[in-house]
Amino acid sequence: MEGFLGIGGNELIIILIFAFLIFGPDKLPDIARTIGRAIAKFRDAQAEVNEVIKREVVDPVAEAAAEDKIQQVADKAASLNKPEQPKTETFAERKARYDKIRAERKAKEEAAKAAAEANGAAGSVPKAPAEPTTDDLDALLGVSKPAPAAQPAAAEDAKGGDA
Repeated sequence: MEGFLGIGGNELIIILIFAFLIFGPDKLPDIARTIGRAIAKFRDAQAEVNEVIKREVVDPVAEAAAEDKIQQVADKAASLNKPEQPKTETFAERKARYDKIRAERKAKEEAAKAAAEANGAAGSVPKAPAEPTTDDLDALLGVSKPAPAAQPAAAEDAKGGDA
């Protein structure tokens, strides 16, 4: 087993025996304490040097790389320059368009009724052209069928009940 500075257990025992013989039992604890303090100071100095290197050398490089990456992403986004998506119709716009078509249909129906009454007085009743149904209008407008909660209002409109 290799220990501190590549010194194994047997070598450490031999060094301690020689130190004991050279310095004597009285000075050995003081020497061990001094060596311990020196090792602690060395570790503190090493940590400080690592911190300075990290703060002064590594982080600026990382910041510059991050700024370059951000610039590359911004350039790529600008180069894509997607064409603007066609504006989708809002609910209010769709409702207004649908109400306009419904009003035109009612006006045609009333004109057809007036013409039928006028022709009825003349003796002949021509057939009115088939008017589109609500489903036909929805299909033309590209509107999906209304949800079940919206069907009662559509049924009232189909009856012609504007109160």
